[in-house]
Amino acid sequence: MSQYVQAITTSTAGVITIEARGIAQLGDDDKITLTPYSDAAATTASVAADFAAASVKPVRAWKCAAAGTEGIAAKFLPASCR
Repeated sequence: MSQYVQAITTSTAGVITIEARGIAQLGDDDKITLTPYSDAAATTASVAADFAAASVKPVRAWKCAAAGTEGIAAKFLPASCR
């Protein structure tokens, strides 16, 4: 992918997972997620059905966080993700 990005994957619910590389401080904890929300308050995470042609809901907000497995330590995340 690039010098610092090993992979980018997307789930059916629109969750984007980025796996970093080439950053020794991260060790094996090298993933961050971006989760789409269908409301501006970011309280209702999008689901796969939100992206179906018959019922498309726009993404109104995003939240970033360490991935549930091998997530980047909070001290390395952007301030808006902590």
